[in-house]
Amino acid sequence: MDTYRKDIDGLRAFAVLPVVLFHAGYSFLSGGYVGVDIFFVISGYLITSIIYREINNNQFSILQFYERRIRRIYPAALAVALFTTIAAAMIIPPSLFKKVGWALVFMNLYSTNILFFKQAGYFDTDSTLNPFLHTWSLSVEEQFYLFFPLFLLAVTRLFKDKTFVLLFAATLFSFAASCYATYQWPTSAFYLIPFRAWELAIGSLLAIRGRAFMPAPKIAGLCSAIGLLCIFFSILAFNEDTPFPGFAALLPCIGAALLLYAGAVAGNPLNRFMGSQPLRYFGLISYSLYLWHWPIFVLARFLFPTGLSTTAQIAQIALAWICAHLSWRFIEAPFRHKTVFATRPQLFRFFAGSTAAMVLIGCAIVYANGFALRLPANSLRYENAALDNNPERAKCHGDDDKNISPEQYCVYGAKTATPTFALWGDSHGAELTPAIGSLLEHSQQSIKMFTYSQCPPALGFSTTTRHGCIAHNDKVIAYLQAHPEITTVFLIAHYRVYETGVYHTAFEAGFARSIAALKASTKKVIVIYPVPGAHYSIPLMASSLALRGSAIDTLTISKALYAEINSNTLAFLNGIEGVERLHPENVLCAGDSCRIAIDDHLLYFDNSHLNMFGARYVAGLMQNQIAPIASSPLVSTNSATLAADKVQ
Repeated sequence: MDTYRKDIDGLRAFAVLPVVLFHAGYSFLSGGYVGVDIFFVISGYLITSIIYREINNNQFSILQFYERRIRRIYPAALAVALFTTIAAAMIIPPSLFKKVGWALVFMNLYSTNILFFKQAGYFDTDSTLNPFLHTWSLSVEEQFYLFFPLFLLAVTRLFKDKTFVLLFAATLFSFAASCYATYQWPTSAFYLIPFRAWELAIGSLLAIRGRAFMPAPKIAGLCSAIGLLCIFFSILAFNEDTPFPGFAALLPCIGAALLLYAGAVAGNPLNRFMGSQPLRYFGLISYSLYLWHWPIFVLARFLFPTGLSTTAQIAQIALAWICAHLSWRFIEAPFRHKTVFATRPQLFRFFAGSTAAMVLIGCAIVYANGFALRLPANSLRYENAALDNNPERAKCHGDDDKNISPEQYCVYGAKTATPTFALWGDSHGAELTPAIGSLLEHSQQSIKMFTYSQCPPALGFSTTTRHGCIAHNDKVIAYLQAHPEITTVFLIAHYRVYETGVYHTAFEAGFARSIAALKASTKKVIVIYPVPGAHYSIPLMASSLALRGSAIDTLTISKALYAEINSNTLAFLNGIEGVERLHPENVLCAGDSCRIAIDDHLLYFDNSHLNMFGARYVAGLMQNQIAPIASSPLVSTNSATLAADKVQ
């Protein structure tokens, strides 16, 4: 860039503030995550402007380029990494702290996007509690700049007149791949560089050719206004159900590109607003604010697991802002202005030594299994509740990566008995099925399990992330219709996941079709109502409380919140005729809250899935509707009595 543009710092503010407020929990900014995509476009524009100019002037140096990158991004990231690792050691349990160690290693190798891609999954609730999760976007950027300068250098040398055309073709290819992958491989599309490169490349294209066609000031003002509208619409209209990045990401990226393009026109009437002092200030601290906000928010979730008050919510944002300001003033600025490690050899030695040290610290955390020795016994027991799931999940619970035929699904109960019961559902049934089986074994009966992650028992229905769901359910209903000896079918799902604006109608229609098909085959249908769930990982938060010497009594699930978030589900299920109903909340809830533990034993292995202990406890509710059972060996005498009493 030839001159400093205030409007670009203003645009940075429109990138970072929505991200911070979205992560802070302000739901009206449901698409605030698009700020990352705005950052990508800005970065591609600024960096390419410098590289392209230097290449054309025969001044480009790879060493100088990476020196600038190190001075720009590394010192503040190192400070955040050190602070976060020390703070996490005090409050984060070993299983997650081990993942923090892995993230520390990959962060210093600029590949956390690959790490989180590998760790992602339906049951990976830990990632959202990893204080380094936000560094995936920094890894995407650095991977782009690992090869892009060399690509641009080679193309301008070999195909000087075709630079823009070749880059445009590569951008289109990456965008098309992103659109396809967003629906076919959404996790890959979100994290991996081939599906994100087009966003940075949009900025690069603008830097190479943007000034060739500069508009008049009024047209520039109109372009800026349209760009702002694109960004505001994305922030307010998108949400976590919007397929992303793909085609949807084009809107904020085009918005950012229009603002960058039109902002280069000196007479643009919106430049005064975009370059105003408040916006410029937040733009200047935007990098540090992005670095600091997520670790602070995650650590606050451990300190206040049941939720932050309005005051605490504002306080965490204020703390992130203060840390960002200090980081910008006393870390970013001295390194960028070369008042610290002024020479290139000094900087490179500092970079290599500190990177090696951070990688070794991360490896030590991983090798020591998150330093489990720092935890008291009850903290370890709480954390181990996360491992107390169906031991046959890997073999008998389906998902898109496992093609399990109906015949291969597991049977629980009396080993020699032909199943007369079946449970059909998503992952919420994988622990309840063996728990019911333990009851049936007493009367020489058995139950067959048909469970598939993120795939409810709704014929003709699927989510964008489960491509095998429809075929799976078709096979299950065909199997049940072909086996008249199975006379009773339990249905269960994590209903509220499917009762969203996107899936609501299709899910309810599909669920109703399943019930109709079962009843047409003269099956008794028993609908299991929603299991109360929390908005936090129960084992991790309980373990964290115990690590700090606090009781877990505060970890309850609000019954009012249960009713609120399941209001659509409860209305729908209550309106279904000709079925029997089971209510887990009648066992788990008393008064205003629902318990997460019995006799200091946790009932969940994450935020909403019952573990085996919890499933056996809740199965006491089933006794009156699974006949003939005179008595049943539940978790313990006390819990069995309590469960039976609550049924009556």
